Amino acid sequence: MATFHPFPRLPTELRLRIWELTASNPRVVEVRERGRLKSRAFWASPTPVPAVLHTCRESRSLLLSPTNGGRTRFTKAFTYGMQPRHTWVNFAADTIHTDDFTVRNLVAERPLIRWLTVDSADSEHFYHIHMAGLIMSDMPALERLVILTHENVYDWQPMMEDLRRHFDERQAAMPGYPFTDVCIVDQSTGETVDAANYKDVFQEYEDMHLRDAEYENPADL
Repeated sequence: MATFHPFPRLPTELRLRIWELTASNPRVVEVRERGRLKSRAFWASPTPVPAVLHTCRESRSLLLSPTNGGRTRFTKAFTYGMQPRHTWVNFAADTIHTDDFTVRNLVAERPLIRWLTVDSADSEHFYHIHMAGLIMSDMPALERLVILTHENVYDWQPMMEDLRRHFDERQAAMPGYPFTDVCIVDQSTGETVDAANYKDVFQEYEDMHLRDAEYENPADL
């Protein structure tokens, strides 16, 4: 059945609940900085407007209401720049996907982001633009950070350990602070390290190098 014609005759409470469930479906919202000159830069997103906001007046009114909290409210975000535009985001459910250059300038949105995916050239570049400091100090709601790179995940060991130590310490010091998972993905190989396996992965890598050194230079050991 392509269209459920009796939908308008359903009880109001049931209709509203259906709209809320529809809006809580997680999306990936792409955000990039556009414009060659800083004075003309703006945020742009190819992610389409959620269909539920175009469905009818009832769904739009409910899901854009400032009194509708929780996982079902869409917020007008990423309005920075010379050219007026915005992106509708449900920060309670949506993952923001951007690059490490753009995210450092998302001042208004950073405190709201819970799920973040960042494209990063390499770990040194990540350090250079102070991404670690931004993520750790300006993103109190962050629950999951995914870093996509074409660099070997082992090159991210210092960064991974710094992030993991900071988030663990902050969670211990602040009751109720969400656990923040950090995941690094080598897009070339698909290899992944996260909170569950990073210690074992990095230890295995160090053991492998030690075995190679023993094989190549047995007299030096």
